[in-house]
Amino acid sequence: MKISLRLAGVLTATSLMLNAALPPAAYAAMVAKSAPPPMLAHGEHLCGGVGQDEVMAMREQRHHYNLRLTFAQARTGDYLADVTVAVDAANRKQTEPKVLLEDCGPLMYLRLAPGDYKVAATHHGQTQNRRFHVGRTGADHVIYWPAP
Repeated sequence: MKISLRLAGVLTATSLMLNAALPPAAYAAMVAKSAPPPMLAHGEHLCGGVGQDEVMAMREQRHHYNLRLTFAQARTGDYLADVTVAVDAANRKQTEPKVLLEDCGPLMYLRLAPGDYKVAATHHGQTQNRRFHVGRTGADHVIYWPAP
């Protein structure tokens, strides 16, 4: 099972140890009972969703995140992984993204301070740009790429 638990883009050693030591169902149950992560000004995220166990484990945590993205192919709805995601405040003019995450998908959950954000998601060289308003409650969005 590969779930990437990251705080500000840094893989935590604790998540690696727990991930390797527990069977998927036990890990999902333990994570579901954990306290919500603190809201960080620069964001926090959870990426994964490859395989049914991983999807279930992530969905157990969805209520801790206020922007939930799914990456999929337009015509078929097939999930896409290996997505690079840049997240930035919508009103920021700098060229460097606030958060740059690689190897994400097909599910990506973000915990961000309320506000407006730009998301640039790139899969196989094709970038999809979106703007989202993030409030305190969760919002679900699907980003589609055209079929090859």
